[in-house]
Amino acid sequence: MSLKINGTIAIEGMMFHAYHGYYAEERRKGGQFRVDVYVQTDLQRGAETDLLKNTVNYELICAIVHRVMQEKHHLLEHVAFRMLELMDEINGIHSAKVRVSKIHPPLDINAERVYIELEKQWSVS
Repeated sequence: MSLKINGTIAIEGMMFHAYHGYYAEERRKGGQFRVDVYVQTDLQRGAETDLLKNTVNYELICAIVHRVMQEKHHLLEHVAFRMLELMDEINGIHSAKVRVSKIHPPLDINAERVYIELEKQWSVS
């Protein structure tokens, strides 16, 4: 019987000053954003061998998040989509969920944050 150890790699609370927003003022002044990423993968080989090459390297995920946060986009949906799109380059991911939060968004009411959460699944062979 073949055992598979599936699990989650989570990176929570990545904070950025970035320039995403629908309004020109948001893209000019920027604002605070938080990004959380949850990746589902087979963790068995990494757990057994203790070798980085046998798991999903979360530094690659952080690099993708950082890259996208340096760009300027109008919608949080697009920011999260770009991150998931670039994760295609990382082998071994079964699914990923990305949450992009805008901290204290410019609304007529006082809101702590708004966020968009997108999830993508890859076919596993």
